Order: sequence, then structure tokens, then C-alpha cells
Amino acid sequence: MSEAIVSQSGPIPPDFVVIESKIEIFVSAERAWDLIGNYGNAGKYLGVDSEQISGTGGIGSVRTIGGSIVEVMVGKGPLSYTYTQTIGPMAAFTYHGSVALEATSATTSTLVYTINYDPAAMSESERAAAVERIRPRFNGMIQAMKVVAEASAT
Repeated sequence: MSEAIVSQSGPIPPDFVVIESKIEIFVSAERAWDLIGNYGNAGKYLGVDSEQISGTGGIGSVRTIGGSIVEVMVGKGPLSYTYTQTIGPMAAFTYHGSVALEATSATTSTLVYTINYDPAAMSESERAAAVERIRPRFNGMIQAMKVVAEASAT
């Protein structure tokens, strides 16, 4: 059983950073998810190798990204999944990510990619550097996902 960090006045709550990237896609949410929702394909949108190494694409499935990151799916919906990093540069910071498609009409959707992690163990300069490294990486990722989803509409 894990114990909370306790100060004189009670538990010290984590100070999670949330980075959300959104982009409109001119394809229905269901069609876009069929094309970009494969859990094992995450590296494709980052320009690195990735693969699902266990599971069937549901909760508990495990993927590797870039040969050095291991992530496990911890939640799944019809047009979404959530994962946590167990091995990699952000694993020690309780890193989680969520990918979701939200229908905005019969032919359009919004892709939302949300990252959150606890930077408590980082110095101030490390905190700023992490955001500066993560935000553009995931903005690029959703751009790449949009291109793949919309290519099917043409």
C-alpha cells in the first residue's frame, strides 16, 4: 500500500501539469477513430517506431514507442483511450495521456490529446523545459493524426 506524502498540516497534493492539444478534423469522429485510434500506432504520428506488445487493444494493452518507452492502457471508451508511462523519461512523474475524438457534426470532429504529469520532483528550469519539449511534440502529433484521418475523405 502506498502512503501519501504528509506534512505537518496534512497530505501534500500533487501539482499536476496539464497540456491539452486540440484540432478540428473534417471527418466524422467514428471514421477518424477507425483510422487513427489504434493504440499501437502512436509512434507513427511522432516519426518513431512503435508497436503494441501485449493485449488486444483494450485496457491492459502495452505498447512501446521509440524502443525505450513503455506505456499501458488504463482506460478506454468508444472513441478514446488513456494510458500511463511505466518506463521512459516521464514515468517517474506519474505521466498519463488521453486521446479522444469528439463529434462536432456528422462530418466533423475534434481530436483532443491531453497529457498530465506531476512535476513536483523537477527543478523550476526542468519544469519549464518539460513543457517546452512536450507541447510542440504533441501539437505535431495531432497535426499528423489529422492528415491521416482527412486523407481518407478525399
